[in-house]
Amino acid sequence: MHFSEPILQYVQYALLAVTVIAAAIIDLRERRIPNLLTFPAIAAFLALHTIQGGLDGLLFSLAGLGAGFSVLMAAYLMKLMGAGDVKLFAAIGACLGVTPLLTIFLFTSIAGGLHFTLVILYERMKASRRSTPQSQDQAASKAGARMSYGLAIAVGTLGAVGLHLLAGFEYIRFF
Repeated sequence: MHFSEPILQYVQYALLAVTVIAAAIIDLRERRIPNLLTFPAIAAFLALHTIQGGLDGLLFSLAGLGAGFSVLMAAYLMKLMGAGDVKLFAAIGACLGVTPLLTIFLFTSIAGGLHFTLVILYERMKASRRSTPQSQDQAASKAGARMSYGLAIAVGTLGAVGLHLLAGFEYIRFF
């Protein structure tokens, strides 16, 4: 964290929480995370870091932005997730910098795996009422096609940051 004044840290964390929660809700409802949410969040995080740390603050935030963007870009290129997910993760990086991203990515992956498993189980239970093996397989592939990753990103981000802030949990470091 680059901010020296605690009040600005709380503002930053609050803005991050509002951003990821809004993204999760919108993604679940509309199956997309709009630029109208991610771009202003990125701009706000870049501005906050620049105000507090000058050029060093801007570079800190830009490094996080680039790292966050890079982490999910491969999944986007393989069509495993949408561009909104990538931009949301970039916004998280712009807010928190590079260091927390590995931990947040791991927490997000766990949350996404659990979410996916629950969706598949639900779809299979619905299909079992129709009672053909083909309908169960179709339900599993349908569940994968309907997965909204914004919820997993929100849970992973809030979980990792919450553990860090409330329990002193250290982020896993890249180096």
